[in-house]
Amino acid sequence: MGFLFGSTDKSDKPKVIFSYRGHLTARQYDDLFFLIESKILEFVPKKSLQRKIQVIIIELLQNVRQNMEVNLKARVDGFAFLDFLIVKKGKTIEIMCGNLALPIEVQTAVKRIEIVNRLTKEQLVQAYREILGNGKFTARGGAGLGIYDVKRKSGQNIQYQVKPTKNQETLFLKLLVTVSIK
Repeated sequence: MGFLFGSTDKSDKPKVIFSYRGHLTARQYDDLFFLIESKILEFVPKKSLQRKIQVIIIELLQNVRQNMEVNLKARVDGFAFLDFLIVKKGKTIEIMCGNLALPIEVQTAVKRIEIVNRLTKEQLVQAYREILGNGKFTARGGAGLGIYDVKRKSGQNIQYQVKPTKNQETLFLKLLVTVSIK
């Protein structure tokens, strides 16, 4: 998993809160979210932090769900439709989400992540408001605010990795979001 658990602090061993790897149907997607939600409630005592983490998870899983058709057609050896991992390490929660997507989707996501990562907190709020108010929608019908929400709620830059697959028609995009739970 490469960049997961990037901390050099060895005093706190990671505690896996939730792990899933495999393919999903639309019904399983909903069940997965409720299972994850129950685990978050168990491991994160503060309600405000629970809500932040839930919003991040919703945004990450919505991205996966939007790519569901691509993934169902492109089951690639060595890559699962979804890799999802939540780990508690010290005073942070690390959420890793990876899925197959078409190269154009990955390029769009990476470009948006890089733009969002360059923004200060104030610039992020301003950009969010501008996008929300411009009345434009993405090809999928949303405003394109998901990655903005992830950074707003986590307060951290979003790390990512892109891996090629054997069939060359899809890429595997892996995101890592870290949330402080102090």
